[in-house]
Amino acid sequence: MPQGDCTLAEFVRPLGQRVFYPPNVKGWDGGRQWINATTLIGRVNLITKLLRDDNVRFAGRSLTEYFNRQNAAPNVATSAQLVDALASLLLAVPLPPSARRELITVAQRHEPEVGRAAGDVLRTFAVLPEFQLG
Repeated sequence: MPQGDCTLAEFVRPLGQRVFYPPNVKGWDGGRQWINATTLIGRVNLITKLLRDDNVRFAGRSLTEYFNRQNAAPNVATSAQLVDALASLLLAVPLPPSARRELITVAQRHEPEVGRAAGDVLRTFAVLPEFQLG
């Protein structure tokens, strides 16, 4: 395998997810088994690797291209709208106002090109407790 290439199966192995090799016939434990310091760091690292991998595609495009195309739609034209759109897609619980403000600040670093902000915002979402519950 060339350096830099990695399969999803290799990405999830540090999280205890050996694809096609569950720990028992019941499968993998869920719930709070997945919420600890090790798995939190592992999930953030997984998301970072996926977002930085040039081979990962979002509707056939890079993440920046995908969100730049969405930028023409009124629901993701600003940093606040990007954060709100991602929160509605990624979270099962409401986004606290303080976290929303921080995410908007992260997104604003790349304004006016919302597409470039998407990766940073998604990585920041990954560390939120609300994301872990979703």
